[in-house]
Amino acid sequence: NAGWALGINATGTWRLIMQNTATTNVLEVHSTAALSTGVSKLLISTIDGSGAASGLVLYEDGAPVGMTTVTNNLISAITNTVSARIGTNSAGTNLLNASVLAFVAVFDTALTVTEVRRFAFLAGAL
Repeated sequence: NAGWALGINATGTWRLIMQNTATTNVLEVHSTAALSTGVSKLLISTIDGSGAASGLVLYEDGAPVGMTTVTNNLISAITNTVSARIGTNSAGTNLLNASVLAFVAVFDTALTVTEVRRFAFLAGAL
């Protein structure tokens, strides 16, 4: 299914997947460090519209984090083909791995670094 997903891997790293088709038209990145357990975190991802990993930034608590590019061949639109879901994919698979989700926001434009830091401040992460 075309669309995007933000989730937490079993290893504690988090991932963003944007795809048009499941195997041949995908952008997938993972954070390099695992999230701390038992601690609230603010996770934000932004992309510049290029569809390339070089235009994507992952933020944890308002600061950019290291990321590993898993797949970087997104060349077509990622318009969702299924209803939006929080915490699971369209097959019902849990994307949060026992984590608790407190707040979700989706914007139609990439946030600036200043906006990301403002959200982190308002969330108490700074």
